Amino acid sequence: TDHMDDIIAMIGDLIEGGHAYATPTGSVYFEVGSQPGYGKLSRLKMEAVQDGASEGGGISDGGAAGEKRSPKDFALWKARKDADGEVSWDAPWGAGRPGWHIECSAMAKRYLGPTLDLHAGGVDLVFPHHENEVAQSEAANGAPFCNCWVHNGFVNIDGEKMSKSLGNFRTLRDVCKDAAALRGFRLFVVTSQYRSPLNFNLESLKAATNAVKRLDKLRSALRRRPRPRRARGRGGARGAGRVPRRHGRRPQHAARLRGALQARQGRRGRAQGGAQGGEGAGRGAGGRRTVRHGGDGSGLRLLLRAGGAVDGEAEAGVTLTLTPTRTLNPKP
Repeated sequence: TDHMDDIIAMIGDLIEGGHAYATPTGSVYFEVGSQPGYGKLSRLKMEAVQDGASEGGGISDGGAAGEKRSPKDFALWKARKDADGEVSWDAPWGAGRPGWHIECSAMAKRYLGPTLDLHAGGVDLVFPHHENEVAQSEAANGAPFCNCWVHNGFVNIDGEKMSKSLGNFRTLRDVCKDAAALRGFRLFVVTSQYRSPLNFNLESLKAATNAVKRLDKLRSALRRRPRPRRARGRGGARGAGRVPRRHGRRPQHAARLRGALQARQGRRGRAQGGAQGGEGAGRGAGGRRTVRHGGDGSGLRLLLRAGGAVDGEAEAGVTLTLTPTRTLNPKP
C-alpha cells in the first residue's frame, strides 16, 4: 500500500503504450497479444492453453471474462466491489485495487531498477505469476526483466506437501531446538537438488545433525595433527640436501635433482674453505687481498698474498679461480 503511486504510474504507462486497456467498469487488463514472446519463461504454447481448464477459472478472471478482449488477458487493476469494503484506491480509470502481479513489477523497478540479476520463487509461480511479471515489466520498461531465474521445489512433510490447510505446517523454531539441529537442517537442505521436492521428516534431520557432528570431529582431529617441518633455506643444517617433493615427479628425476644439489653444495664448501684459509694467512701476516677478473670473462681469480716471510720461508701466495656456470655480460 505504500507503493500505490508506483503501481498506478506503471499501469498508466502500459495503457499509454498500447499494452493494456481499461473497461467501462473501471478495471484494467493487460493485453497478452501485444507482447511478443509471452510464455517464454514457462515454455507454454499459448495456442494450446485452454481457458478455465484449471481450478479457479484458469487464466481468466472469474466473472470478468466478458470485459476482456481475450480470455488470456490478465488483470492489472480490479474495479471496486461492495465486498471490498475500504480496500480501494482512487485511480484515473476508476476506484479499485491492484491485480495479483503488478505490485511485484512496480516495487522491483522502484528498488532494483528495470532489470534484475536474480529472481527466485517456487515452481508453482512460474505460470502465471512470473510469466505475467515478465510480460508487464518488459512492456512498461522496454528492457529485459530478469537475467537468471531460480525456481525451487516444494517442501514435503512425510511425503505430503506442506500447507496450513493440511495441518502439517512447520517452522524452524518447531523443528530446530538448538544450534546443532539448525546446522543439521542447513546440511539437509544444501545436499538436495534445489529444483527437486524436499521431503522433510525428523529422521532425516537427525541423520543430518549427526553428519555435522562427525564433520566437526574430523576437523578437530586435523587441527590437532602436527604439521610437517619445512626445510630451511640453502646452507641450513635442517633440510640440507633435500629436494622438495612435487606431485607427478618420477623417482629417478628426483634422484638426479638430489645428486646435482649435493654436488653443488660440495663444490661450494670446498671453495669457501680454501678462501677462508688463504684469507686467514694473509691477515695474520699483515698482507693484502687482490681480486682480478679475467678479461675474457672466463672466471674470477682471487689472489691472496702474505707480505714478508713466514717462519723463514719466502713470500707465499694462494690463487683461487672461480669459474661461473654461465658467462654474465655486465651492463656498461
